[in-house]
Amino acid sequence: MQGLIWNERFSVGVPAMDAQHQRLIGLINSLRATDDAGIAFDTIMGMFDYATTHFRAEEELLRQAGYSELQTQLREHKAFLDKAVEFSKKDLADPQICSQITGYLRDWLRHHILEEDMKYKRCIPESLIR
Repeated sequence: MQGLIWNERFSVGVPAMDAQHQRLIGLINSLRATDDAGIAFDTIMGMFDYATTHFRAEEELLRQAGYSELQTQLREHKAFLDKAVEFSKKDLADPQICSQITGYLRDWLRHHILEEDMKYKRCIPESLIR
């Protein structure tokens, strides 16, 4: 399964968000590199933990910017975290399940950044870009 490779098309124009997206991509890619269930579980839980931190930061940025589609972002973030709970109950010792989870994470993040997050790229005032 192919991983994600960060490039400028993923940039939302906010360095802090770009750095966080890069870290999420790195976590997904590291998950692809293991077949150890314990490491896979730790990586997946670490990713969801970091995603929660990222979502809070992104949501606060969008609130400050008065972003009109904030509710859509909130729903997307909640759906992702709900999926995390579902994944935490799966048997990660099964390589097929681990591969399915990795594929979901990769596809979800690609879609979320390139479709949903790109919508706010031009809406963030320069004063909020750090």
